[in-house]
Amino acid sequence: MGLSVGRYLEKLMKHLLENWRKHLNEQRDQRPRKEPTPFKSKAQKRYKKKRKQNDIYSTVSGHKNLKSGAPFNTTPQRSGTDRLRFENTLLENIGRATRLSIFDFDETIAFTTGVINVINKETGETFQTKSQEEFDAIKDDDRYEFDFSPLDQVNDATENPNVTSIMRERLSDPDTQVMVLTARAPISIDDIHRTLRTFDKPIETSDIIMIGVEGKNKGNYLANVVLSKYDNIQEIEFYDDSQGNIDDMIQIKKELESIDRQIKFNIYLVKHGTPELVSG
Repeated sequence: MGLSVGRYLEKLMKHLLENWRKHLNEQRDQRPRKEPTPFKSKAQKRYKKKRKQNDIYSTVSGHKNLKSGAPFNTTPQRSGTDRLRFENTLLENIGRATRLSIFDFDETIAFTTGVINVINKETGETFQTKSQEEFDAIKDDDRYEFDFSPLDQVNDATENPNVTSIMRERLSDPDTQVMVLTARAPISIDDIHRTLRTFDKPIETSDIIMIGVEGKNKGNYLANVVLSKYDNIQEIEFYDDSQGNIDDMIQIKKELESIDRQIKFNIYLVKHGTPELVSG
């Protein structure tokens, strides 16, 4: 008899607990809820903070309108690895570096083949630029719209040892952070990593920050995204074959001098593969 009463009480308690859980769940369902957000957990909030700090979203596709439930407003494309590498490597390493060595890719690190598609927005005419000089001549002209997709992949790359020898030296210096800052789109970054790793003397790229600015102002990128957040940088090296990019970097140098930001700049124009100091 005692055993039967014990089992009865056990079943009764189990039944009461189930009813209590059901009641609590019903009450929770009736509470007003905030709209779900992809940045709800503490970890996700940290990731969002890092992305906001770095501010380097540069692809045209992605989560654009979460409220509507539509995750993409354009055809999604892989964005390369530059964002991850920037967030992880930059936060860990650039905060300790005193020198930032920045290298362009095409005609600087390597000689390549490729074109940029150009559309005249007034006439609809299309043509291609096949050299840095041709692109520099029209890049600031509002009449033109540029399509960098032909450069999404690296073609026929040949190492430029005049520059890669410097890059290898900088990578061995614990006080230097190396960055590849290319006019290509971010989607090309994976191919640039692959190219450097397949040189006759491979360059390990795990500690290199690679950014694709897709034809935008490299000087502004340096000032607004990097130097505005990291005041430990005391020296900037910049290697590029584009006179336009060189001029943009010299302008940033002057602006920083005007606000008494003490950073030493060594700016090199790479002519026919050979770096020449133009501002230091």
